[in-house]
Amino acid sequence: QPGDTVVVELALQFASSDTKAWAPYIDRYGQSIHAEYPEKVRSDEELVADIAREDEILAGMPPSEDYDAYGGYLKAGWTSDATGFFRILKRDGKWWLITPDGNPCFYLGVSNVPATGWPTTPVSDREYLFADLPPRDGAWGACWGKNHWGVNDGTEYACFYTANLIRKYGPEAFSDRALERALQRLRCWGFSGGGKWGGPSTVVTTPVLNRWSAPNLVDHPDVFDPVVREKFREGLRQQIAPRKDDPMVLGWSLGNEFDEHIKPEEIRKIMAMPAATAAKRALIDHLVETRYGGSAAALAAAWKVDAGTPEALYAAQPEPSQEDLEAMRCFYADRYYQFAYTTVKEIDPNHLYLGFW
Repeated sequence: QPGDTVVVELALQFASSDTKAWAPYIDRYGQSIHAEYPEKVRSDEELVADIAREDEILAGMPPSEDYDAYGGYLKAGWTSDATGFFRILKRDGKWWLITPDGNPCFYLGVSNVPATGWPTTPVSDREYLFADLPPRDGAWGACWGKNHWGVNDGTEYACFYTANLIRKYGPEAFSDRALERALQRLRCWGFSGGGKWGGPSTVVTTPVLNRWSAPNLVDHPDVFDPVVREKFREGLRQQIAPRKDDPMVLGWSLGNEFDEHIKPEEIRKIMAMPAATAAKRALIDHLVETRYGGSAAALAAAWKVDAGTPEALYAAQPEPSQEDLEAMRCFYADRYYQFAYTTVKEIDPNHLYLGFW
């Protein structure tokens, strides 16, 4: 309660930071060798026996019949128009997600269903940490990969989860069995379908679009350049087209997490680019119009550059103030996100656009 005093006593032991002195850390199932807990796997036979154990558990939680095929609730007491696609609806002051069948939905999705090759752990230069890595040949090759996270340094990665699925379900059928089991779990546990990074086409998914078709100016495409915009648009069209009419798509998203943030450092680098760079010209024009009363000379004076004309200002390599930098960053971000949204909706007006994660 407020005012109470709590005393926590800790006993710490500091040991050598030499990881090799304590290796190996990880057993053949991807578990800590030095930890003990009730469900720690001791043998392949335990993994196989878990199939029957889970069968019994899932049999005790059969899928509810109160939901439509998309996760919409059938006992809400009201419905809306069935349009064949997910959409949003404001009703009595509250926003609702509506399924293709017209039922209100509180959507719960699971990412990466069934993720038979993820998560992975880097192995190169630290194989000594692992007591027993999976083989690299045959079906076990599915446990291995290189250059994850977009880093092209040749690092090898292993997936103990994949290895355990092979041990549990067999080398020939592990992928199909894992998918079958994952979908069974989703239904029994009350999930609507897939989450981020999508899932199998038999359940609702939220596919993540990429922008690899368009070159980056720094970390993002130059959406002020018509040539770049067209490449960006065509890349999105190719990704969307196969599922444009698919009711199992809840909505499209683009990119992921920090990758989709427009950062101040990007603007600094754009300001150092040649005068012909479309984004540089657009950002400078925006500042002149919104912060310097339409005067390029006033902006040049603020930046302490010798530029009597707009063209000379474009050619300069200034060091903008923090305020100007942030104004340009927000303008770039606004135009970038606006382009993504309007382009996706032009290509596919029926599905929702979910932004980026």
